[in-house]
Amino acid sequence: MINLTLIVGEKASGKTTFAKNYVQKQIAIGKKIFGVISEFDFSNPSEKSYYAIQIPSKERFLLCSTNNVGETKFEDWKFFYETYEICSKYILENFANAEAIIIDEIGQLELEGKGWHPLVSNLLQNYNGELILTGRSSRLAPYFKFFVESSFANKLASVSQIHLEKDGDGE
Repeated sequence: MINLTLIVGEKASGKTTFAKNYVQKQIAIGKKIFGVISEFDFSNPSEKSYYAIQIPSKERFLLCSTNNVGETKFEDWKFFYETYEICSKYILENFANAEAIIIDEIGQLELEGKGWHPLVSNLLQNYNGELILTGRSSRLAPYFKFFVESSFANKLASVSQIHLEKDGDGE
């Protein structure tokens, strides 16, 4: 059975920061957490990029960028499916040892059955433990309703939500 936690908020409401802090606290007390945190790269103002940071290894992989490289485009962003595959493989190879798994974040690609969706689907079918998903209300709520709740309600021991208000601190 899965204990599902949804960390929900709008853009720049602190979802990723909250997730990072949670992971750090849990690792500090010895909890085995695996997953991925999306981190914005502020180093190049002319090119916006997000990296997927594997937990706990902290390896970084380019997740999406506004430059012309990438495999799938959503708005101005190009996404790199190789990153999804690498990080998903890492999590699936380690989930038997995980007390918690975190996926930051669920978005439009997942609503289309892409991105982290195959991983989340696999975890909902095969994982027993704490699963934490982050996302904007406009995307995570429908993803939960139309995919998680409708297909995997029998696998959910509990569902809790943490709603973050936009405070200007960013993610």
